[in-house]
Amino acid sequence: MTTGTNSVTLIITATGGATLTCTANPVNAASGLAAFAGCSINKAGTYTLTAAATGLTSAVSNSFSITDPATKLAFTRNP
Repeated sequence: MTTGTNSVTLIITATGGATLTCTANPVNAASGLAAFAGCSINKAGTYTLTAAATGLTSAVSNSFSITDPATKLAFTRNP
């Protein structure tokens, strides 16, 4: 669908107690594309994401893994 403007929600599956946070969720699609920004998951684990909108078939991502999060970030030179 290249003209859709549906409201799309991004959902974490197989959560294991993890939380998905995005700058905005749900978002309205523009020209059939829903773009999510600033998304993060607060726990290490293996997950899939589902994009769902009323009246449309949901889309499920491939599974992906998040390893233990960094506890410190330092730059020895300006990036």
